[in-house]
Amino acid sequence: MANRITDTNKWTKPWFRSLSPKHKLLWVFMCDNCDCAGVYHVDVDLLNFIIGDIYSISEIESALGDKVILFDNNKLYIKGFVEYQYKCAIEELNPLNFAHRGVIRLIDKYKAKGLDSPCVHLPQGDRNRNRNRNRNSKDIPDDFIKFWDFYHSESGKPKTDQPPALKYWNALSVSEKSAAMENAKKYFATVSEKKYIKKARTYLKDKSFNDDFTIPPQERRWI
Repeated sequence: MANRITDTNKWTKPWFRSLSPKHKLLWVFMCDNCDCAGVYHVDVDLLNFIIGDIYSISEIESALGDKVILFDNNKLYIKGFVEYQYKCAIEELNPLNFAHRGVIRLIDKYKAKGLDSPCVHLPQGDRNRNRNRNRNSKDIPDDFIKFWDFYHSESGKPKTDQPPALKYWNALSVSEKSAAMENAKKYFATVSEKKYIKKARTYLKDKSFNDDFTIPPQERRWI
């Protein structure tokens, strides 16, 4: 079960106070049981059983009014859920953030089923599109993206720990960034086994691009 941030002030808000006890309980249940995109798949039989009252989809839509959007016959989108949980507008969700990425993909899927809601478009599995988003991000400079893609394509290492790698990259001088890019292949060639190749962040942190690449691999020490 996911942990959720709850609005404890809802009990004093006019719209919530105007709900019947039956529909107050329904709202709390929906907020606890919807997915990370704020969509609750209405199962009337389950609602009736768990809450111990009688519900119908039309009644729910009428009672909750403009707080929800009904689409695809039995799905309710809870307005404001994403904004409250992730502290940003839907269109501001960041595809570089793994928690946000799941929300983006779900809402894009629901949009195809009739949900009318703004969102960044990031189709499932579209890595090229995601890479282009990385390049367009204001927080990630083009020279780092070029280094990041090159380092991992040549080394075969998995792309992990990007934030710390970016921090070390930004701390380098212009000449050091150039050396990091130009000497990466030389560094790879001196490593005795692929498994000993450093992660990009460690390569940058240790400034391994300044190593003496004339030393034979067997004389090197690896961490």
